[in-house]
Amino acid sequence: MNRSTGKFRFTLQADGNLVLYTLTFPLDLDNSSYWSAQTEGNGFQLIFNQSGNIYLAAKNGIILKMLSSESPTTQEFYHIAFLEYDGVFRHYVYPKRSSSNFSGGLLNEDSGSGACRFNSYCSLGNDQRPNCKRPPGYNFLDPNDVMKG
Repeated sequence: MNRSTGKFRFTLQADGNLVLYTLTFPLDLDNSSYWSAQTEGNGFQLIFNQSGNIYLAAKNGIILKMLSSESPTTQEFYHIAFLEYDGVFRHYVYPKRSSSNFSGGLLNEDSGSGACRFNSYCSLGNDQRPNCKRPPGYNFLDPNDVMKG
C-alpha cells in the first residue's frame, strides 16, 4: 500500500465549494466530504497571501471564508500550511529569529475520521500526535508504519 499521496484530499471543486475528503483505498476515490466551506456557486480561488492569511475568495475578490485566524507579520515570522496525516489543515507560524519549534493552529477542528486506519485505534500523545494501538488479536499491516492500520 503506497499512501504517498495521503489519505485525505483538500479540493476547491468546480462548483466553488472548498472541501476536505477522505480517500477510498485502494482506488483513491473521494468519499463524502467531512468538512465543507459551504461556498457552492461562489468560491473561485484559495489564497495564502504574503500577510500570512489563508482565505477563499470570490471572482470579484471578496473574501468568502477566512480559514486562518489573526497571523503575526510575515516580516518576523515564517508561515506554512499543511494538510496533515490526520486530515486536519493546519497553519503553522515560526519566528524567524528563534530556535524554538513551530507553533500551529487548527484551521479545521472538525476533522472527521481518525489517523490510524482499520483494525486499530488512536490516543493522543503528549505531543498531540496520534499513538496508534491495536486490540488483542490484531496485527498492524506494516509494523514499521502503524499509521497504515
